[in-house]
Amino acid sequence: MLPDIQTVIAAGPAVAETTVHIAGVPGLGSLLLLVKEITKLPQDVSSNRNASQQLAGRCELLVQALQENGQKHLTVVQAAEIVLNDIRIRMIEWTELGPIQAFAKHGQIAKEVGQCHLNLTACCDQFNIRSGLLTDAWQTEYEKRCQEDSLLMIRYLSDIRNHDEIMSEIVKCDAVAIQQIFSIMQQALSSDVLHSEGSRPGLEKNLYDALQRTGYLLPDKQLLNDEVAVAQAIGIRPGFVTIDICEGVFLGHERVTVKKLRSMQPEPLTIARFRREATVWSKVWRDKQGRKYTVPVYGWYHCDPSLPWKPMHLVYPYYPNGTSIAYVMQHHDVDHIAILQGIAKGLSALHGIDVIHGDLRGISVMIDQTGQPLLTDFGLCKFVEDIDTYLSESVQMSMTNELSMRWYAPETIHDMSQSKQSDIYMYGMTVLEILTHERPFSDIRSIRTVMRKVIDGDRPQRPYDRRIVQRGLDDDVWGLLERCWKQDPSQRPAIQEVVDYMLSL
Repeated sequence: MLPDIQTVIAAGPAVAETTVHIAGVPGLGSLLLLVKEITKLPQDVSSNRNASQQLAGRCELLVQALQENGQKHLTVVQAAEIVLNDIRIRMIEWTELGPIQAFAKHGQIAKEVGQCHLNLTACCDQFNIRSGLLTDAWQTEYEKRCQEDSLLMIRYLSDIRNHDEIMSEIVKCDAVAIQQIFSIMQQALSSDVLHSEGSRPGLEKNLYDALQRTGYLLPDKQLLNDEVAVAQAIGIRPGFVTIDICEGVFLGHERVTVKKLRSMQPEPLTIARFRREATVWSKVWRDKQGRKYTVPVYGWYHCDPSLPWKPMHLVYPYYPNGTSIAYVMQHHDVDHIAILQGIAKGLSALHGIDVIHGDLRGISVMIDQTGQPLLTDFGLCKFVEDIDTYLSESVQMSMTNELSMRWYAPETIHDMSQSKQSDIYMYGMTVLEILTHERPFSDIRSIRTVMRKVIDGDRPQRPYDRRIVQRGLDDDVWGLLERCWKQDPSQRPAIQEVVDYMLSL
């Protein structure tokens, strides 16, 4: 009676060759050596370990079936060797991945394991190798093992004890792998197992710190996993759709600003505006200059995904210094020109990737902890390549917001058109606003009157107050504003010319 395959494998090459010689199965010795190596590899696999162990077990069963069936045809053994060697090579590749890299490829590895199982089954079917364990019921066990591996992965990523290793390994991954890891972690936030085990805080900590370490945002901007906990309302912004400004906590660690539509039944275009704004800002954030001069949008959500009429929310970082206009009004001695230079750089970053701001004014610029202005909250932004398709709808919606009319270019008021040139016009109005601490046409109460004057070519009167001049509104700057306010958009300076001039001050 021949020894069982586990005994032969454990005994080593010499015994394997002797046993095979006695059995009279040519080439089986090489299969035994392959299986010996394969069975040891899963212990070094960081991800999909359980599924890999099942696969190794089926490899043993294949060789055992060949031995028990007395296969003496070299063709059969060679075919099995090809399948087993392919599995060995794949497993070696899996063992060479660190935990984070392996987790990033968790889905891909699971598919490869499944394909290896199919290859084993095909080999058995081709040569009529009979073994119930080889051909039946492996799929159910495979799915069970994959679920176990997924849970182990989530538990690892949620364990605060793995924090330092996660931080050191995540920065070694490429962009695709990083996004995969963040996607896995974000989806895991809604895991019932984590909630029952009390592991969600650890996952939030590891995910938040990894985002900070890499400079990435969450891959899915639709926040469906309670990524944000809203605390309290801190302000109201009136307009076409009144927006409540709330405080919240992002991933349990960062204070954020949440902008919520007060209306319980916003129009579809309003919902589209929120989605589009979040999407465009994500694209801007991926640009190096865009990231430097803009406020990121962490994501958007509404109270109940199954009820689309619930209020929409946008989530931003919280800036204690507030908006640019509030900041200069609270800090009269601040360098106003430096703030305007930063705003010009931000607008240049947007125009550099063909993004139109569309609603530039003091309230749409935040001031960070260092005093750096960051552009945010543009309701009319749109990639120029899509302008013909979507712009008319977004502008029509935002045009109803009369508070922005004082900053709008004449062509925007007239036919709702938006362009880089209309952004330049609004930049000029923002310069006036920041330096005077007042909205454009502050001496005119009626918005309708302002609209008529702008369309007719009238512009704000030049102020000569000594304090305003000291802030920077001298003859040269006023000359720049007049150029920005040209009635003909083609006669307005390009943003780079504006930046160069502002930096020369």
